[in-house]
Order: sequence, then structure tokens, then C-alpha cells
Amino acid sequence: MDKSQMDPFSRYVRRRMREQHLSRRDVSARSGGKIGESYVGAIIKGKCTNVSIDKLVMSADVAEIARLLVQLSPRERSGVSKFVRRLINERARQAKHRPKRQRQ
Repeated sequence: MDKSQMDPFSRYVRRRMREQHLSRRDVSARSGGKIGESYVGAIIKGKCTNVSIDKLVMSADVAEIARLLVQLSPRERSGVSKFVRRLINERARQAKHRPKRQRQ
């Protein structure tokens, strides 16, 4: 298949694998066996067009959050995104001001 005919997801996966120097076997191993090498091949060739969120996300709690997010409107998702960014920024701010523990 010509690269110009590949769907955006296939191009994205192929690009990320190339950037991280990952083989199909590497991706399969990192998935804990959830994704087979042939499945990775089908994704990067654009033959697998209905990839489930469970295959994309390695953590069950992150997959659940993604499932919930897709049920929200774009405006609601934007609000959730802003809230999460604030949480992360607040955590970083607190860590910066937290006294460091001394070694004994």
C-alpha cells in the first residue's frame, strides 16, 4: 500500500515505531502479549481499521477514562483536559515546594 493511501493512525503508529526504533516484536512484548506481532503488522499496513482502546492503552484505568471521555461533547472534553492539566501543574508545584528528606 502506498504511504499516501494509509490512514492517519497507520502512519502515526509507523512513525512512532520508527522514532523509537521498535520492531513489531518489541511492540508485542511491551504490550505484555496483548497485541500479537501480526496484529501490529496489520495496523501499520492499514489493514486493521477498528483497533479497540484496550489494544491502544496498556493500563485498564486509562482505558476506562478514554471510554468515558468519548461519551462527552468536545466542549466537555476540553473542560476535562483543562482540569487534568491543573491537577498536574498543582502536583508539580507542591513537589517543588516540598522539603527534601535527609538521608540518615
